[in-house]
Amino acid sequence: MSSTDFTTLTRELGGDQQLLLPALTESRVDFGLRMWLLNLRSPRTVETYAKTMTRFRAFLGGLGHDLDGDRRIVALTAERWCRAKHLPDGRLLEEQTVGAATFNQRLAAISSFSTTPSSTSCCPARIRSTGLTATTGRITPTSRRTSCRR
Repeated sequence: MSSTDFTTLTRELGGDQQLLLPALTESRVDFGLRMWLLNLRSPRTVETYAKTMTRFRAFLGGLGHDLDGDRRIVALTAERWCRAKHLPDGRLLEEQTVGAATFNQRLAAISSFSTTPSSTSCCPARIRSTGLTATTGRITPTSRRTSCRR
């Protein structure tokens, strides 16, 4: 981050004392996502996960939520979003589902972010790539899809 990426807040400490604090111009979620992407090693993974998270956040935003919202809502929405086919404008075709590989790839991106240290301070939802339980907001082994080919 360059020095032009933040502004400075002055906080009164009492009396004549003041403390200068940096004020980030991006949200906690944006900052967490940026730090998470910087720690991924493969350029292809960075590209795929960034695209997946951008689309998922746009869908969540359309519902009035973000990754730092209620963990059950985020987890349930993640499963729904990962499972459905998407139109180019981002809307879901819920009556049509994607294949196992696409579902698992989408879920891996979301769960990878939600379980990293950079996300824990900004996002209470912990979505794990191993399945979803609506009551806890966690993904359990039953959600991961496998191919049904014989």
